Amino acid sequence: MLFDEFAAGLRAAFGKLPVSGLPRITRPRRKQGTAAGFTVVDPGGNWLRIYALGATEEDGKGSETRLERVLLNAARQGDARGAEAVAISVIETGLLRHPDATDAEKLPLLVYLAELHGRSGHRELAIPVLDTVDALTLTPAEREALAGDLANAAELRASL
Repeated sequence: MLFDEFAAGLRAAFGKLPVSGLPRITRPRRKQGTAAGFTVVDPGGNWLRIYALGATEEDGKGSETRLERVLLNAARQGDARGAEAVAISVIETGLLRHPDATDAEKLPLLVYLAELHGRSGHRELAIPVLDTVDALTLTPAEREALAGDLANAAELRASL
């Protein structure tokens, strides 16, 4: 995957994956439909959004769960527009509106929330969110299905 190549190069150059400041990279995230991608912000502050060839925002539209829609909206704000504060608000509001969500449903939002806090320079807010991620109760099947998010949380903790 192209993200892995970018990430390996950035880790080699900086010793860790830069998720805040310049340059930085966002984790791959589905935007809408099959449009999944990541953003690279170069040292000059230019944003480059990278999608898979043939991805479309229309395929699968409307098939998301409530919290998946929250995550899609937050990613649109935080990754595509660089509006981290708005994305944080979207996630926090979404989690408050859906208190009945399972821990597995909350996990991707919490990991992204921690990333946004770190990206915004608020390490002191990211750490408690990552502690919440660590405290979630997940079945072995959920841990397997969410392995990418759990790995992102661990790498994010190491980079803070």
